[in-house]
Amino acid sequence: MMGPSNLGIGITLALSSLPLGALARECIIEETLTVSSPKVLDSFRDGCTTITGNIAIDSDYSGDFVLEGVTDFVGNISTSEDAPPDNLGVLDLPDLVNADVITVHRVESVNLGSLEHVGELLLGPSSLDGKVELGALKEADNAGFKGSWKSIVLTSLETVTGELGFYFDRREIPFSDRVETSPLVVDLPALKTTSQFTVEGNVASISVPELEKAGDSDPRERDFFQGLRLNIETRIEVEFPKLRTIGSGTQVFGNISRISLPALGETDTGIEFNTDMPLEIYSTIETAFYVWLWGQIKSVEFPNMVDLGSVDFAREIRPCNETLVKLWEAIPSHGPPGHETSWYWRCFREDLPEDDHQVGANATTTVAPNEPTSTSAGSDDSSTTPGNQESSSTPDSETSGDSEGVPGNRGFFLLPSQAGVLAALLVAVGAGSMM
Repeated sequence: MMGPSNLGIGITLALSSLPLGALARECIIEETLTVSSPKVLDSFRDGCTTITGNIAIDSDYSGDFVLEGVTDFVGNISTSEDAPPDNLGVLDLPDLVNADVITVHRVESVNLGSLEHVGELLLGPSSLDGKVELGALKEADNAGFKGSWKSIVLTSLETVTGELGFYFDRREIPFSDRVETSPLVVDLPALKTTSQFTVEGNVASISVPELEKAGDSDPRERDFFQGLRLNIETRIEVEFPKLRTIGSGTQVFGNISRISLPALGETDTGIEFNTDMPLEIYSTIETAFYVWLWGQIKSVEFPNMVDLGSVDFAREIRPCNETLVKLWEAIPSHGPPGHETSWYWRCFREDLPEDDHQVGANATTTVAPNEPTSTSAGSDDSSTTPGNQESSSTPDSETSGDSEGVPGNRGFFLLPSQAGVLAALLVAVGAGSMM
């Protein structure tokens, strides 16, 4: 049976598992339906439970977008990114359980309280009071939230096979320059798995107590766009208490004051710390592809480190501790004693407090595979990869090729600090023999 021909909607009837006496009606949109007013939606209100096809909400649409009784949407619902900010009211599909694609910009609020699975989801608000209700959502292929939502309810979300992202961009919010915006609370109590976890902008807090995996640990099964990316405007502390697996990239930018990763072990991730405020870092990480300690680093604790790949420091980190000494020991020298001026702030073992001198005396350190370039980089939003950074300190051209004698290089020589210790021992032995 055909519906109104000017809408291009074909309607078929089929029995389903609805309550006794009820029929499931599949409404098929033969071509993309452009909805310019709420009246156009009346064609779906005669018992449609499944809609197959695409609906485009016109930029001139004014009012709420309501589809009650629809449980499945096979296709996409979308709006234009440049739609007027005050036209579209509430996106309300209270009975929707499954959907392919929902991409809606400039919407006042969103009620998808029964939605359990969605392929692609991207939502952007039109006001600073916008709320998103997705309390039943368990699984998504990709999910993104742009702009300054007042609240986003995702209490049941467990799995996002692609990217899960929260993006606060003032350019996405009408009139945001003239009003004060409240930071977003990112609360994901059930989230366990995602390929890419991204949080950017004006955020009050991040809570992911059950997150175990952000990306694939097998380099053959992943690309660079897997892992963890944080770039926060407000000062916050973050913890990932159960995160054990991270993909190829980990980036920590902005105003984070502390990050804790107490469940990490062996990884092949590349990590870049480049914050705008002093950052405290704690992680049980054992292996990594590279670790770049840029920006303002207050302290670093990697108690279980074995081989963190290519290590790079941008500036001095004090006080020295066992982690910093081992990281410095993993970096090839820039020449024989007296020629380490490029890294005058490095930590030697004798710089540790007296009680810590023996803690790592027998510890082994794996040398980074390639000598890194010391670089001072700002917390730019663009992703960075090894080898693309400009050097901020160049080694002596006459000595840079002669770096034998540090852990991992052939040959041996005593660093100034080691020579001093040896001299003291020789004096003590000589004095004893004279008695």
